[in-house]
Amino acid sequence: MEIRKGANGAAPTIRMASTHDWGRTLQKEFEDHSEVCFVRVAADFALGKITLQEYLDAILGHLKQGNAKHKYDVKYWYEEGGGDDVTNYMEWDLFAGAVKARSARIDPSFNGMPDKEVCWTSNDPAEFDRHLEEQVDGSPVSELSVFTTDLLLVICYARRHFELFKHLISHSPSSPEVTMFDLFDSHIIATRLSGYLQIHQHSPQHPDNSRVEVMFWKELLNSRWVHEPMRHGLNVALCDHVPIGREWSEWVVKLGSPELEAFQRALVARGHYTSISSIGSFLGMCDTFEKAQRIFDIFDGEGLVKATGYPSLPTWASGGLVLSIARSPFNENNLRSRIMAMALQEIKGVDVNALSDGWQVGPGGGSMASSNLYTALHVAAFNGDKPLAEVLLRYGARVEAELPLAKDKKTKPADIARQAGHVEFAEWLEQKPSNGACV
Repeated sequence: MEIRKGANGAAPTIRMASTHDWGRTLQKEFEDHSEVCFVRVAADFALGKITLQEYLDAILGHLKQGNAKHKYDVKYWYEEGGGDDVTNYMEWDLFAGAVKARSARIDPSFNGMPDKEVCWTSNDPAEFDRHLEEQVDGSPVSELSVFTTDLLLVICYARRHFELFKHLISHSPSSPEVTMFDLFDSHIIATRLSGYLQIHQHSPQHPDNSRVEVMFWKELLNSRWVHEPMRHGLNVALCDHVPIGREWSEWVVKLGSPELEAFQRALVARGHYTSISSIGSFLGMCDTFEKAQRIFDIFDGEGLVKATGYPSLPTWASGGLVLSIARSPFNENNLRSRIMAMALQEIKGVDVNALSDGWQVGPGGGSMASSNLYTALHVAAFNGDKPLAEVLLRYGARVEAELPLAKDKKTKPADIARQAGHVEFAEWLEQKPSNGACV
């Protein structure tokens, strides 16, 4: 949901806004003001119409045994008239959606929340422990029910209270059979990382959120609070949708930062790998060879290839790797060629003549259609990068490759080098033997 400011001093309103289409039941509930259930409670709290205590009481009341049911307390997966995924509710309000999932008995072993268990909104572990000692029969964190711990973790995650989150997850002896984090999909994480989406959250948008996000998921992965097999959308989001950039970038987690590397190692330990095209993007950001080496210290080439799920690397994987490296703005001491050689040695079966799919950035920085894409050798030719060309040729780059749908023009790598003013390089390329094939 999105909070819209009222015009001319009018009260703010809620607008249905999402990264994808809403489910039908959620929309019906939002439009129905006669019944205050999950969606209306979350909307009223977002607008400041109810207090935090009223919000928590109304949401958590759904988990108490014998509590009255609303007409919208229904199963969420595939309802009559259309499919509703609980992640729609979790995007609307992360905590309310998690409680809805738990109240719908996503885990058959759940039989309601004990009255004496606790809800908490502070980020102070010591204060939380004191509260347990004083208010909950002196029970330590480790004796909380796994269902209470699960919902406390959702609150910490929603409010980005990392210290208490880590305290709770490290002291819980086990997890529920199905945790709320097992249900996550890519669009929930996307709303937390974007710098431009105005989706309502329980904690403010901030450029540091991507760094904090990987800290949360490192703890979840290492604690086994996320079970296997991981939901596909969650896997994609964690492996490839976390924004990663260089030191001067905003709204990203910094490439090579301790937080990112710990998160990536946690993913690999569970058998989840970043795509090869994303690895290419990382390598293209490296301004030293040592930084590129660290990437392969985390991601082994064999695991990267296996994770594609294909017997041979698809075009997007090969092209995404070699073209990202070839287009890197960093080339002190022939850095591009050294990184390319290492990448091709580590990742077996890369087609160095592969193109990338869709719209790409041309060698001069401009946008160009897929029908005019360059191979990595074309990029090296345009830049006059002979050491890079030598590496590519060793791995089968085709000096006779011409641009697709551009046969009426001279578009071999040597032609591109000559047009860019690298005459000697062009002549050198022309002396190389042809592989007898075209792109």
